[in-house]
Amino acid sequence: VVLAIVPSTVAFAQQSAQATQDIAEQALFAAVQRDNPDLIAFALERGADIEARDSQGLAPLHVAALLGNRNAAQALLDAGADPRAKEPGTGATALHIAAAEGHDLVVRALLAKDAPIDEPRDSDGRTALHLAARGTQSLAVSALLNGGPDLDARARDNGNTPLIDAAFGAANLGIVAELLSVGADVNIAANDGVTALIAAAMLGNRGIVQILVAAGATLDWRDAEGRDAVFAATEQGHARVASDLLKAGADPESRNNEGQTALGRAALGGHLVAMATLLDAGAEIESREANGRTPLILAAMAGHEASLIYLIDRGADVNARETGTGNTALMLAANRGHIDIVRRLIASGADVSARAADGWTALQAADMIGNSAIVAALRAAGAKE
Repeated sequence: VVLAIVPSTVAFAQQSAQATQDIAEQALFAAVQRDNPDLIAFALERGADIEARDSQGLAPLHVAALLGNRNAAQALLDAGADPRAKEPGTGATALHIAAAEGHDLVVRALLAKDAPIDEPRDSDGRTALHLAARGTQSLAVSALLNGGPDLDARARDNGNTPLIDAAFGAANLGIVAELLSVGADVNIAANDGVTALIAAAMLGNRGIVQILVAAGATLDWRDAEGRDAVFAATEQGHARVASDLLKAGADPESRNNEGQTALGRAALGGHLVAMATLLDAGAEIESREANGRTPLILAAMAGHEASLIYLIDRGADVNARETGTGNTALMLAANRGHIDIVRRLIASGADVSARAADGWTALQAADMIGNSAIVAALRAAGAKE
């Protein structure tokens, strides 16, 4: 007698088997979350797929790495979990995840099972060392360094090395020091020309700047915009960093590709101490940017009275003119409505009758914007129509 298998019976059997597997996989993920190797083994024996994915696209090994559950990670690796498997969102492997989260014991377990340390990379082209370095995960960095990574690997999206990524973080002094101690190249530049030194100077990370300089960082290297480290520091007002760089031999007359000066950018930003640092190091107080603006003109334009007073006290010319336009600081301040700057310039001897190349005066500039207080101040000082 031949028994016919009813299609509905086959379907039921398939659904039942799938339900059993689904339950086993739910048990597997629960076991991973509890860091329980015995429950992991039980779930696998019941047919759970070791590479199953949860609703976020994570495999059990990814979850173990995320949570820092070393026992679960070890059990999964011993059972054959693939350390190269990527999660779909960022393309991260378990090693990337563990490194980014700072779970050094999981990192060590993965490396002991020959997890690839440099490839594959995540979707931004970063290695696990990039992620640990930029995330201030010092224990993970140390664990990864024991695995012999490419110290100077470049991220594919921006060309940063782990050292450059670390230099951006104020808390990464120890990581930077450790990377340098094992041979990271101090002078590699990213795609935008930024080196670790420029990155640290830009963010005001003084301790990192100091150890990079001691390690031989090039002081006069310029990024794609023509900024060297001292320019990057003073532009952001990091006076103590600028002082360290200048003492090490940086150029106080630094200029970027647009002809802007470090002193001019400090004046424009109102960074008085940074200005003083540059001037004390030999920067020329009348140094002009490409448009002919002096530091005093830039401070006046931006309305930074304290910086203006400081420059005047150090002998800056209050009647200096822009190249081409012939505008003075008084004209530009009047046109921007900076009444306190106008009064200070008048008190310091600014010529209220000076005319720009187009014949305009500070009085006309103030009248044009309808600033009656500045108009009155200029007239009281003798300005005429």
